[in-house]
Amino acid sequence: MHILRVPILPHHTVVYGRAMHIAVGYYYQKKMQGRRITKEELLRHFDSVFVNEGFLTREHEELVREQGRKALSLFFDKGEQTRKLPAYIEKRFSFLLGRDKISGRWDRIDMDKDGAVIIDFKSSKVVNQEQADKRTKESLQLSIYALAYKNIFGKIPDRVGLYFLETGLLGSYSHSESDLEKTIEKIKQASEGIRAGDFAAKPSYFACQFCAYRGICPEKEK
Repeated sequence: MHILRVPILPHHTVVYGRAMHIAVGYYYQKKMQGRRITKEELLRHFDSVFVNEGFLTREHEELVREQGRKALSLFFDKGEQTRKLPAYIEKRFSFLLGRDKISGRWDRIDMDKDGAVIIDFKSSKVVNQEQADKRTKESLQLSIYALAYKNIFGKIPDRVGLYFLETGLLGSYSHSESDLEKTIEKIKQASEGIRAGDFAAKPSYFACQFCAYRGICPEKEK
């Protein structure tokens, strides 16, 4: 669909996730500046960056907004209890892998006694620790983050984690050299496909579940 340049409207999950990430970043920025921030201030900031695009109805918009406010309240309470500040927040990275330049941004990096912990925030709902750990282990995004850290700092981070804002659960996984080698192969395959102009659909449950073109794609997984 990118080849045909079929336009799409903003999706409510993207709008919601972006507002949540901005609010979380705002909280940590204030804390790292030594400023006190109240829950009310955090929620006001969330409301200010929450835009009314992509929602089915006004009622749907308000339902999602309230969902975000509850999740951020939980996040705030946990943050105030632990009082642990990250080493980096919203830190950009880039590195070369052969002919390819890989760039992105880490949501959060903590430094523990055993090494770095890379944490990515998710607005999706996960209700148990087993599922949180599974999602973390299977995340290609986090594998790329770990690979980026190794390339820039010279060693694999101690752990990576997915923090699920709606439940406060933190999934955890420690990458091995073998894991990162597999990630490199996936990046190389994607790069070769792009350079060859091969954009054939590769349907899968996960890919199709979050694809903006799911409603009109003839290749979608049934």
